[in-house]
Amino acid sequence: MADPSQPQSKILLDLEVYSLFAVVHVSGTITVDTLPAFEEKIDKAFEGDRKSLVLDFAGLSFISSSGLGAIMAAQRQAQERGGEVVFACIQPEIRRVFDLFDLDEFFRSFDSVALATNALLQRNPR
Repeated sequence: MADPSQPQSKILLDLEVYSLFAVVHVSGTITVDTLPAFEEKIDKAFEGDRKSLVLDFAGLSFISSSGLGAIMAAQRQAQERGGEVVFACIQPEIRRVFDLFDLDEFFRSFDSVALATNALLQRNPR
């Protein structure tokens, strides 16, 4: 029987690709079981000349420490390309986790995907 105190490991990922950045819409949970799919989507987001990434967490209900590690690795990858990873639509329960790890020191966050993409476009106008 499954442990009811543990989150169900299920993730839905949708990728939108633009010339200089990509948006990954994340729904469900990022756990050790779903981490490979999440990392694969991040890798696809950085294909070609894209250097920045918006992570849309509107549907994220749980993130494990391994998920936090993947986000930090994505930020390093973006910075090596002269870009950044930004967050959009962080839910309150996820915000509490991010606050525990002071992630706002490393990532900018926005209330919507539109605000996040506009910030990236202003930082890197074409």
